[in-house]
Parts: sequence; structure tokens; C-alpha cells
Amino acid sequence: MTAPIAEHGGIRAVGQGSRRRGGRAWLLFSLVLFLRSGPWLLRYGRTLVVSLLTDILSPHLSSTALIFLVTFFDQVLGLCLIWGLFSFRFSPPQA
Repeated sequence: MTAPIAEHGGIRAVGQGSRRRGGRAWLLFSLVLFLRSGPWLLRYGRTLVVSLLTDILSPHLSSTALIFLVTFFDQVLGLCLIWGLFSFRFSPPQA
């Protein structure tokens, strides 16, 4: 049942198609979508990254160290995303 995905190209075909049709346009569209969806993307993107980090690190760390590291990483990631979003939106126009 999982073979048709690999046979038809799956995710790899999406990446190749976007490069053939102009990667810059796809990147610009993604950036506009990111800026328009601001708070929603910040909230769920952080949740996804933190859950992936937890899954990767949980076999290697104690629960206390894992909680501290994931909480710290979540705060830093949130601050970086918010700073990047606002510095891009409110930057002065280039001459």
C-alpha cells in the first residue's frame, strides 16, 4: 500500500517541480504566506519544532534536563521568530 507514493514521486516530485518553475517565485509565495499567517504559524510552528526536539532527545536525556532544554529552546525560538517577523514588517523602505 505504501509503494505507490514512492513510485509516483511523492514529496520529491514537489521539490523538483518548484525548482523547474522558478524557485524564487515559490520562495516569495512562502514568505508572503508566512507573513500573512503570522501568529498562527508562530504558534503551531513552535509546537511542531518542540515536539520533534522532544522526540529526538528523549532517549538521551533525563526528564528534568529534557524539560529545561525544550523550554529554553521554545522560548529562544519564539523570540527569534517574533523579532524576525517584526523587523521585516517594520523595516524602513530601501532607497
